[in-house]
Amino acid sequence: MSLTQSKRALTATEVVTRLAKLEGWHLDG
Repeated sequence: MSLTQSKRALTATEVVTRLAKLEGWHLDG
């Protein structure tokens, strides 16, 4: 795996985590 692919994977994980947090906020609200 190249560094670029690793960064892409990390970015995708961050986006998914942020979306999950946002969904959690909406569900709590």
